Amino acid sequence: VVETPASQSLTAGVATFQVYDNTAESFTLTGWSQSDHAKQGVSGVVTISSNAATNLAVSSGSGVSVVAGTDQLLRSLVTDAYGNVVNNESIRYRVLSGGGNLGGLGVRTVSSGANGIAEATLTTGAVAGANLVAAVIVSSPADSIVFTVTGTAGGISYYTVTPAVYSALAGVNINVVVRAYDGNNNLVSSDNSTVVELIGSSANVVETPASQSLTAGVATFQ
Repeated sequence: VVETPASQSLTAGVATFQVYDNTAESFTLTGWSQSDHAKQGVSGVVTISSNAATNLAVSSGSGVSVVAGTDQLLRSLVTDAYGNVVNNESIRYRVLSGGGNLGGLGVRTVSSGANGIAEATLTTGAVAGANLVAAVIVSSPADSIVFTVTGTAGGISYYTVTPAVYSALAGVNINVVVRAYDGNNNLVSSDNSTVVELIGSSANVVETPASQSLTAGVATFQ
């Protein structure tokens, strides 16, 4: 609380001040004689509320990675010009890229709570990669933020086995590439440990090596 002036003399038994407070809070005011604090009076409670919403910031949910096709909670913090949280302010979330959705929608408007937080749940796109979502204060659209959520491949669901050629002469090596994919057809490039075996349907086929670990989701045989 800032009082202006800090003190002054009575004029016909009256003194007039001005006060302001940049913080949303409640307070009382005490007036007393400068020379004798025992002579005083106390006001009723004064309540200061947040001003108009002007600032929007990422609270959480950006710069994270989740399995592609799964959910990530996005949280924005709404404040006024003095840093006070703003309750019941409309915030609009919009999917920019990545193939995700907000509860089945490309655009969703939510309200901030008493803590100034406005939440929306992003279901990331099935294809691994960056998902971008913008958020804006509806009443002050000049101030916007962007969330980035990276969708990554899930666990291995199946393999593809691709020979370099499908017709060759006896005794000639054929390069074969085995790739690991998740249920959404994303290459599981984070897998560098799963051991893969290659087995021919004929007992005469010789595989080199017989097994090996994936490297970035890929194993190569002859």
